[in-house]
Amino acid sequence: MSASDFTEKMIIEAFKELLNKKNFNKITVKDIVDSTGISRNTFYYHFQDITDLAQKTFEKETMPLYEMEISNQNIENVLMEVTQLAKESRRTIYHIYNNVDRARLEKYLYKMCNEVIRNNVDRVIGNRKIDKESIEFLETTYTCAVVGLIIKWIDDGMPNDIELLIKKYSDLFLQNLEFNLQSLENCTN
Repeated sequence: MSASDFTEKMIIEAFKELLNKKNFNKITVKDIVDSTGISRNTFYYHFQDITDLAQKTFEKETMPLYEMEISNQNIENVLMEVTQLAKESRRTIYHIYNNVDRARLEKYLYKMCNEVIRNNVDRVIGNRKIDKESIEFLETTYTCAVVGLIIKWIDDGMPNDIELLIKKYSDLFLQNLEFNLQSLENCTN
């Protein structure tokens, strides 16, 4: 690890520690400088401002999600991994989500969940003759439901009962997928 990478990591860790002590909008560059012993110039060499620091912190915190192999996993396993990572970085993600980068988190969750749902739908479709628009509509509907579930969980402060909700959603998803595909096939014919 280069000295520059080490310094950036130190600043991010100090920021995360400060998030455990105070609200995001109360954290200043002076707080970071005092906490790390670096100069203001060093801070500004790595980050434009506190918002930039928060965005880069979010990227670092969610990096394991980007590296996950999700293409062949079921929706329940992926959601369990996502929420476990969120719990481990609960306060950081909560503050960043509520103060800086809600849209980025929602966009990422949508992309990831849509990929998993698409793969699950593709496995169940088999030889059915269903038009592409109908399949995309079904995938979008399921994706919006699961992203909404996660967003509501974050909005509620990430309570520990998410595993039960994920299990219920997964069961509902699997039970209704077959029925919905049959309905779409009947509409197409």
